[in-house]
Amino acid sequence: MTDTIDPSAPVAPKLPIPKLDFPLVTRREAADLLTQAGYPIVHRTLEQWNLPRFRIGQRVAYRVEDLFAAAQQRIDKSCYAYGDPVPGVRLGPPDAAA
Repeated sequence: MTDTIDPSAPVAPKLPIPKLDFPLVTRREAADLLTQAGYPIVHRTLEQWNLPRFRIGQRVAYRVEDLFAAAQQRIDKSCYAYGDPVPGVRLGPPDAAA
């Protein structure tokens, strides 16, 4: 496998970053935001991502910008970006198919 992206391949969709009143979200809130944006993920998966973490009491919080940047980077590196989408997997918001 090469690390070059085929310019004729379909472009990976960009995740919309939501505007929130507070820039930090808990792990569960982060998973919900990413899922709503079209990147289905569970909160336990975020533990494995190498993101800057903040402690709020006993909970871990992430900056929304860091979270969406990491998710977008994963989408861009996915096989979808190389023109070989995974069968049965649709990236994008849930209402994009309508």
